[in-house]
Amino acid sequence: MPARKTEPLALPSARDLLRENPYTPTSTLAQAIMNASPLLSELVVVREWLHETAPLPQHPEATTGYWKFTKHSVMQSLRMGAVNRDGLVKKMDPDAVSRDEGRGLASDDANYEKSLVQSLYGYVRAGRLEEAIDLCRKAHQPWRAASIRGSRLFQWRVISAEIPDDDVRDGDDSDVWSGNKQRKLWKTSCIRAALTANLPDHERILYAALAPSPQTSAVLKMACRTWEDHLWAQISIMCEEKESMEMAKLGGGFWEGGLAAVEEGVREITQEEEDEEEEAWEREVVETLDSLKAIPITEGPGADHAFHFSQLHIILNQTDGLLETFAARLRDGTFLSSSHE
Repeated sequence: MPARKTEPLALPSARDLLRENPYTPTSTLAQAIMNASPLLSELVVVREWLHETAPLPQHPEATTGYWKFTKHSVMQSLRMGAVNRDGLVKKMDPDAVSRDEGRGLASDDANYEKSLVQSLYGYVRAGRLEEAIDLCRKAHQPWRAASIRGSRLFQWRVISAEIPDDDVRDGDDSDVWSGNKQRKLWKTSCIRAALTANLPDHERILYAALAPSPQTSAVLKMACRTWEDHLWAQISIMCEEKESMEMAKLGGGFWEGGLAAVEEGVREITQEEEDEEEEAWEREVVETLDSLKAIPITEGPGADHAFHFSQLHIILNQTDGLLETFAARLRDGTFLSSSHE
């Protein structure tokens, strides 16, 4: 008996979800936005591949306490009644360094902080947020763990239209919510931190990586060394910006706009306008990725390397041009047929 042809199940749009339920969690809306945009779905796949192939971050040495050398000096100063001892911070809260101008941590603590933040960036670059959170806890800095966890989209299955899979049914956790209810505010804070000039560069880069945006692209690119780093940074910015842009365009969502947005309702838009906006965004994506062909690289093969050249053309859906270019270069002797490239 021949297999029956069935039409794929039509997935609800983000606008439909909000019309039905203005309290739809942002994770559900983000998934609907991705389902409606084939290009965004492809970019997310590329980003996941870049996460999987990222180098393993170097783990900082274990520490036995929070700023223990600075704490020892501060406590000794208090006991002896000394003032401005060694130019160290007067307080031990996380913002002390940025708040007390001209003051800093003990050299050992400062070196550890830099090593820790660079490792956290490495975990973010590799998409290993849970490992980054665990490292923060081991470093006795739970506030950093909270700031990293803030990147998670808000999810609550009991008030969403998601169809639970078998694992969720077995776990029966539909009444448990996770993620960040105030992610929009969190993102604004990360962007502001990344743009704060008196913060160390490694701190600014970490916040720019957590909440990639066009405003912080220059900061994020300071950490890019390889061609893959630049590709990851650019795709991360485009994916995050697309989700934020679509969320803002929808309106009517409680978790992004509060009760005022619910009362105002979902913003209506014609299919023609939506298609035009999607096409404009696709052109912008192609132009942005095309610019990577000439991006300067400080480590590893450049954009003209055969592997990177092929990757970019495949991502841009320019395989015909890719094959024609390789055929032409084989004919004129630019590429040797015996070369691994």
